[in-house]
Amino acid sequence: MAVVALWGDHIELSAQLRLVIQLGLMAVVIVSGGGGAALGGRQYLLWAGFRTVFIVGTANYYNFMDGINGIAGITGLLGFALLAAYVNLIEGSVAVKGLAVCLSIACLGFLLLNMPKDRVFMCDIGSILLGSAFAGLIWLAGGGKCAGFCLHGIVSVSVLCG
Repeated sequence: MAVVALWGDHIELSAQLRLVIQLGLMAVVIVSGGGGAALGGRQYLLWAGFRTVFIVGTANYYNFMDGINGIAGITGLLGFALLAAYVNLIEGSVAVKGLAVCLSIACLGFLLLNMPKDRVFMCDIGSILLGSAFAGLIWLAGGGKCAGFCLHGIVSVSVLCG
């Protein structure tokens, strides 16, 4: 999705075309991962569809925040730090926790370069990358268990009510 965002930063792509490409690419990634294939039939399609919309929606929501000075960086700093703390609390994956910590620190570095005056910009590629990473890490942190669906619900409600 970040490559599509980079491409969109250099040539004019309509929002509809960009969304269709993002949904298609993410669906291919999710289906090729095969994580929910054991569900079978209709349940698998619902699972893959929800996961696709969740990740693409979260990535684009993060992209909308990028237009407001500092909000994407602050949200990334706090969101990834809280996700790392949650993964630590449930004794989850060290890789998920480590990546969340690294992305939180990267957002802090971004903020240091942008407060009080803008000097570096994320553009679509940075914000889409951070948003999709956040959604993907939430999915991985949940591990397909009830906690994962609770995390998705919280993020989905905050995205919709945003």
